[in-house]
Amino acid sequence: MATVKVNSRSPYYVTATGTEGDTIANASVSISGPSIGVTNSNITLTAVANNFTPVSYSWSGGAINSNTNVSETFTETSNGAVVYGVTATDSAGNTYTASKTVSWSANAQYEATLTVTNNISGPSAGYTIGGDLNNAVVTGEAGDSYSFTTTLALNSGYNEVSTLTVTPTSHSGTFGSSNVSVTTTLTGTVALNAGYTLTSRFDDILEGDAVRFFLTTTNLPSGTSVPYTITGIQQSDLSLGSLTGAFIVDSNNAFRDIGTIQDSSVEGTETMTMTLDNISPTVSKSVKIHEGACPGTVLTVQVEAEGHSTSQNACSETADTTAYYTLCPGQSFGNDVILWADQDLTQPYASAGDIYKIGASYYGRIGQYNNGQISGYTACPAAPPAACTIPTTTGVNSITISSSDASSSGSLGATACALTLNKPVFYNGTIGNGTILYNNNTLTSIFGGSGGYYRLSINSCDYYARIGSVNNGEVTGLTQCGYEQTPTPTPTPTPTPEPTTYYARFITCNEPGGGITSVFSSSQISTSTVIKDNNECREYLDSQQDPTAVDISTFENYRNCTVCEDSIPPTPTPTPTPTPTLAYFRQYVDCETGLDVLKEYGSTTDLGSGWPQTILDGICMNDTGNSGTSSSINIANLTHYVDCTQCEGGTAPPTPTPTPTPPGTNKTKISSQIRSDETDLCEEVNVYDVGIYYSGTLGDGTYVYSDNGLTTIYQPQFIAFVKSQDGYFFKIGDTGNIGEVSEFGSCADV
Repeated sequence: MATVKVNSRSPYYVTATGTEGDTIANASVSISGPSIGVTNSNITLTAVANNFTPVSYSWSGGAINSNTNVSETFTETSNGAVVYGVTATDSAGNTYTASKTVSWSANAQYEATLTVTNNISGPSAGYTIGGDLNNAVVTGEAGDSYSFTTTLALNSGYNEVSTLTVTPTSHSGTFGSSNVSVTTTLTGTVALNAGYTLTSRFDDILEGDAVRFFLTTTNLPSGTSVPYTITGIQQSDLSLGSLTGAFIVDSNNAFRDIGTIQDSSVEGTETMTMTLDNISPTVSKSVKIHEGACPGTVLTVQVEAEGHSTSQNACSETADTTAYYTLCPGQSFGNDVILWADQDLTQPYASAGDIYKIGASYYGRIGQYNNGQISGYTACPAAPPAACTIPTTTGVNSITISSSDASSSGSLGATACALTLNKPVFYNGTIGNGTILYNNNTLTSIFGGSGGYYRLSINSCDYYARIGSVNNGEVTGLTQCGYEQTPTPTPTPTPTPEPTTYYARFITCNEPGGGITSVFSSSQISTSTVIKDNNECREYLDSQQDPTAVDISTFENYRNCTVCEDSIPPTPTPTPTPTPTLAYFRQYVDCETGLDVLKEYGSTTDLGSGWPQTILDGICMNDTGNSGTSSSINIANLTHYVDCTQCEGGTAPPTPTPTPTPPGTNKTKISSQIRSDETDLCEEVNVYDVGIYYSGTLGDGTYVYSDNGLTTIYQPQFIAFVKSQDGYFFKIGDTGNIGEVSEFGSCADV
């Protein structure tokens, strides 16, 4: 392992891990000194090591070829540009190289330097600066010309909030008898391209109803207006009387309610499409608008009075309730037809989206999208075969099954019941769920089974069942072919009552404005308790709940502040760190005049040729090359620079902005099932399958989220009452604010 300096200006060393001889991350070497020289007049070039300590140097180029000092003073006798190089080697044998070009002339030369000031707001990845960059230099003699040109381009994936500008775009001129400095300023603001998602609460509505459109965005400031245009319908079809409008974004969310007008004209089903203006690629959302009732002959159809969850259950019933309807031009009975409860077509057929028997041989959902509207209209399957009876038997018996299986049973067992019967098996007693099947009549070789679905022939009737899904050879889910398999209900586990949690806050003893510690406990917290937190005694303040509270058992408890404070050991007097002795000294003079200020600085070790060229001690000070005699200032504690120019232009690094601590987050589960009435909700809903997150206490005005980072507001598909796992009911988003809780209450009170 190699021992290296933290950086070139630090007095401290670290031991580098990894294979011996590996190069050091971020280590480099550079060359300081002038870029112009007068022939036959000396200049000095210095190797500057960054993040490592060299043990040797090797120079190349011109008059310093093969020299080995950290600094070389020399001259050239001929005009022209010469490239000088240096190779620095560390103790592990790693090498680092740098080069510098110096222009030599018998005549005086001058430098033109470009400063590019970047005042662009926004991410630097959003734009590219080209051409001549900051600190670009052009060298020439009196009468020679110089020029700089800087370009600025917007990068893909970003947009100009305010125009990117280069002022001026170029500089040009002719050298006189001095150096030249010019400045170019970059201005403008860039931001990431915004993202847009447009959704709606419903995909189908009845003429006269309203639909809510939701806009979700990314990288869009609050207060931004996003205009839209509606097509596919007429202006007179909307209650707002306009086909245009705008969303106003708040925290990357917005919504608009668009109401439709029920008129006397027969238009059939129309499609209303909302499209965001001037967004590429196109962002739009379409909603179908169905006629409430078209004029014409009132027709009737028989509908089952009670809805079901499965088509099989619906088709097994008889449709015995009269519903009324009319057909729009070109419409046939089926999907999108609106059923009415009265002959005058004033009251839609009451329904909630369940499956109903419709007519003699069809089924469909009624009210899934709008009251009375038919969807999923489908012919009922053929009637199941006559029910078979499995006889009661004793002793060893035999049946024939399929030797192969199916991964799924298919509708009414159709897939499994198409398998070939070719395998005799044996069992004891009466066959049914739980029976073990064997390969032999002595019942010593269990059939096994893959856990898939098999066909079984029992008493001349076909059945299907799973074999081996629970235990080898065990029959489960035995069902006659042509019938729907009845799933075994999963018993509802008895919920374990949640223990009561008590909260308290403790404050530093005898300090009204002291530090506060929040705690919780499974038992009542006494107001006389005193806790010790990091050798600080804190007494009871209040019972306020805090999501950041910690278990009180992690702290030592005392009966009062005095006893607690007596337990705290006295703070030991720290042993002072000895001040290192300064034994080597150097003279420095101020950079500005080179005369006015002369100071000496010390070092604990002999730096030799390693004394820094320039340091910052309130003002920039430059090395005179002369030894000093005494000083109380350790040069290792000062900032080091390559030269006066770098020092006078240097700035301290910015203080990093601390990352904010996220607020405390709470979680609960709610039902995906909804009800329009809180009483029905509390009585009927007991499944909690959606997780939501929030800060503080859940109640009216609380905003709920889909993630524990509280970044994505929870947006239900439909707005009605939901129920939480702890027995509360409420609505989400009904106030007009996405994710806001309202009408909060307890099921215990209804």
